[in-house]
Amino acid sequence: MKGTLREHPLAELIYEIRTATLSGALHLTHERVKAVIRFDHGEIALAGTNLRAHRFGECLRRWNVLPEDKLAVTLREGISDQELGAMLVRINALSSEELEELRARQATDVICPLLLWTDGEWTYEARARMAQDGRVMVALPPLLIESARRLPPEFVAARFTNDAVKLLPVGEAPAGVDLLPSEGFVLSRLDASINIGDLVLVSGLPLAEAQRAIYALVLGGFVQGDGVQCEIWPRALSTESLAQGEPSGSVSGEQHRGAGTQPTSKDQDGSSDDQQADLDQLFARARSANLYEVLGVNVSASSNEIKLAYYALAKRFHPDRFHRSADVQMRSIESAFAQITQAYERLKDETQRAAYDAKLNKEAPTSAASFPSKHFDSGAAKPSNSDVAKAAADVTHAGATSISTKAEESFRQGLTILKQGNHQQAATHLSAAVQIDPKQPRYRATYGQALAHDARTRRQAEAEFLAAIALDPRNASYRVMLAELYLSIGLQRRAEGELERALAVDPHHATAHRLLNNLRSRSKIGSS
Repeated sequence: MKGTLREHPLAELIYEIRTATLSGALHLTHERVKAVIRFDHGEIALAGTNLRAHRFGECLRRWNVLPEDKLAVTLREGISDQELGAMLVRINALSSEELEELRARQATDVICPLLLWTDGEWTYEARARMAQDGRVMVALPPLLIESARRLPPEFVAARFTNDAVKLLPVGEAPAGVDLLPSEGFVLSRLDASINIGDLVLVSGLPLAEAQRAIYALVLGGFVQGDGVQCEIWPRALSTESLAQGEPSGSVSGEQHRGAGTQPTSKDQDGSSDDQQADLDQLFARARSANLYEVLGVNVSASSNEIKLAYYALAKRFHPDRFHRSADVQMRSIESAFAQITQAYERLKDETQRAAYDAKLNKEAPTSAASFPSKHFDSGAAKPSNSDVAKAAADVTHAGATSISTKAEESFRQGLTILKQGNHQQAATHLSAAVQIDPKQPRYRATYGQALAHDARTRRQAEAEFLAAIALDPRNASYRVMLAELYLSIGLQRRAEGELERALAVDPHHATAHRLLNNLRSRSKIGSS
């Protein structure tokens, strides 16, 4: 069986071989470089190339793990890696455990650059199980995930040929793998079977970032296709091909997509009138102070109904649908969609929803009918309209003052705890302040700061920062906070854009200048 690495990159080939627990040899060729990776029941057992730098002796010299005199004694022309390792154990230069560790490190050094090849040819030969002697054990999930993070964006995007493919979280996730915040966030959205297109939408991430996170999660073994026939990308090694020793005959990208899978620009964006109608509805939802109204569900809605409502709104109002809008309007769209996301984040959590419901029950509107009945005794003079209006204003002012005081108390408690470093407890108090007075931008921004310290709530933190910016667009510090969040999760371009906007508002903002200068200095070093 054979093919090209552009159609089937090494990470996907390893994924297929590992999933099918195959034993055999995978040969790779790119220009003058040749490599072979041997598998035993789906696990990598041996890896090598024709490059001198990948020989075991050269690796030992490069890693500086042995004195040069000991290494020189054992190195001779024509000695194999296996013979060299055995000799080093015999002369007590290495223990068997140390040799096994170093051979695994060598295999990892060989495989890492191969995973980034997007050109070249591959050939797979099915073989019987190899002998235990000389085997190495390589941890595959971290390598596959890292390759997904490093492959070119356009190459990763080309892997997604069918957004209708359904995904499902695996029962037991791989251990010892550290996910990036974007990957962890996408995984948190995958609590049931969902197709790729919907997962991208409900993640709220930009398309390229969401696709890369999904690609990494699949290759790393955190996510799988829901069903036997659910292929995430065109399969390279089919069962029939393995039995017959023939290429799998995978279809090309265009054939695999099928008719109508990729929407045209007209289907995707719709007419301008339809878009404007959608935007009007989006902004109307965002203006509502009631979270249930924002999502368009009843107060008695079940958790599943709330989730389905959010998914439907994400499909309809995600900012990617309006990417052709002007920059100013785009910021309003992103802020409005952030309100929808925030409403969902609060109502999907049972504790936060219970607290919000209790708050709603306490906030019964005050009217003239609730005034003491003595004002309306039949024998008493009827109050004039101005008297009623004045009384209503006094009651409203008193109620607003009381609410404002409670919100400020919760905010100050949260701020004090936040300065002490207890972010989770601070978030509880700051959340209460935001629920009482959601129109106060400093409450929203400070709540965002507390949430930003936990990878699981960073998306909600982004929503809080965006809400604060929408409420007070002249406050440069809120944009700096958002930029710091983007920097913490590796979104450097977004961070740079927010810092530039912060300096447009306040050209003398010291923190914005410092962060932007550091960011640009790192970019220059990386490009040099």
